Amino acid sequence: MSLFFLLAIAAAPAVAPPVPKAAYQRLVSLDDYPAAARAQGLAGTVRFTLQVAPTGRVTACVIRASSGTALLDAATCRLLSSRARFHPARDARGRPTAGSANGQLTWSLPR
Repeated sequence: MSLFFLLAIAAAPAVAPPVPKAAYQRLVSLDDYPAAARAQGLAGTVRFTLQVAPTGRVTACVIRASSGTALLDAATCRLLSSRARFHPARDARGRPTAGSANGQLTWSLPR
């Protein structure tokens, strides 16, 4: 088998993306609201990309669009990195592989 062929296999993208086991919003509660953001009445929607290992665990979080509040953005990545679990991405042969998932989380205080 040639080295080129082996490299092509290793670099093959996932054909099935990772799928979250629970909705992102269900992973965060009002108790998770950052105290300083809560005290200031800050709210917003964070759009992010999660990198997911073949095990289904989050390995990295990147903010794609900020909520406008660093406290909420940081809390989103911290909480989802520790709580989100996925059915992993799959390669062409159906084997688990690394992948990424885009999503959003809305922080809002009750009225």
